[in-house]
Amino acid sequence: MPAGKSILAEYLGRHPSLAAHLARLCDRCDKRGELGGTIKLGDSSLPMDEYRALHSLFGPALKTSARGERRLELTRFLASVPDANAWIEELYTALGRQRRNLVDEASQSQSLWEQLLGQFQLSYPELPAVHRWLQGQSARHGRLDESKASALRTEWFRLAETVRHLQANRQQVGLSDLGARFFNDSKALRSGRLRTALCQWLHALDSEGTDANIEATDVLSRYGVTDNPTSVKVTLFGPLRYRKHGVWLDWPCQLHRQGESTTLSLDNLAGIESAEFVGNHTVITCENETPFNNLIRESIPCPVVYTGGFPNAAVRALLEKLPARSQLRHWGDSDRAGYQIARILAHIRPLVLWRCQLADLERHRHALKPVSDAERLAIEQALADTPDHPFAPELQFTARHGWLEQESWGTGQ
Repeated sequence: MPAGKSILAEYLGRHPSLAAHLARLCDRCDKRGELGGTIKLGDSSLPMDEYRALHSLFGPALKTSARGERRLELTRFLASVPDANAWIEELYTALGRQRRNLVDEASQSQSLWEQLLGQFQLSYPELPAVHRWLQGQSARHGRLDESKASALRTEWFRLAETVRHLQANRQQVGLSDLGARFFNDSKALRSGRLRTALCQWLHALDSEGTDANIEATDVLSRYGVTDNPTSVKVTLFGPLRYRKHGVWLDWPCQLHRQGESTTLSLDNLAGIESAEFVGNHTVITCENETPFNNLIRESIPCPVVYTGGFPNAAVRALLEKLPARSQLRHWGDSDRAGYQIARILAHIRPLVLWRCQLADLERHRHALKPVSDAERLAIEQALADTPDHPFAPELQFTARHGWLEQESWGTGQ
């Protein structure tokens, strides 16, 4: 039986087709941290010359089962060689491979991941939704060593600083500007993995995992990230006036008197010092477009701001410029996303629910849409993650009975 490094290497030189079979032995050893047990090297279709070469190498440890499988009893074979460890090392050398212990590597990798996530959580405690999102990625991060963990740490911290900036941003900003500022590379966020990660983090913060298929451009526009400031807009109905460069402008009031809505874009809102709805401190925020237009036709006495789903930078900028005593009455769908939108708005101004409170949902049981089992579990998880959720009673009702779409308000009453 061939033994020794030079003999094994020479044997492989004469029978190069054995390299793939022997590589499987290395794979088994790497995966388990040791070499033993029984491994299948082929079946009856294995070419006879390969079988003979394998049998010459492994002797009686290579068996043929009743089903024609060529199985190598590794434990028996290694017990027959003078020095099993030396033979294994010679095998790796002959194949040009370095021995690994994937079990230990996986354990070390997981430990590095947990350390990294812990450091990130301590450094950015205000991003719990991102923490949860990263925890959900733990099985996908691949193997980490110290070098990769250090690079990932730098990447996470730079992304977090970018997110912090965008959370406070109410101006138009480009991806090139963000890349240059936070990554020292204007191209870093224009496309690719970092841009995808930034969108995922921003979406996690806003939506708590709802609407997983949302377009990246939509997520970015919520925070004013666009090359065109006129593309990020807020539409409203009400007697709005605003002060800009020391001058009060009231053209939205004139449109309101004509029964028309007003649209402002980020470039309109840039430089606004303050804004107010004349004679009104209660403002209705409306999630969807058709209900918003219905409110206009109803001649609702309160101003109405259309949020366009999750509020973008223009919506947030306008609401933040309203007087401190302003209060929002939010009308939206009673699903998980709808109440997450309400939570986002509640961070800007004091807010109460309107037409989607628990009592409203009770009255509209006949119009509720069913909730899937997956969504029910997601609601329960969201409530478990945020025990102080301001709209917990409504979400609990939705999980049990279904959700009310804005367009179904008032049907069948």
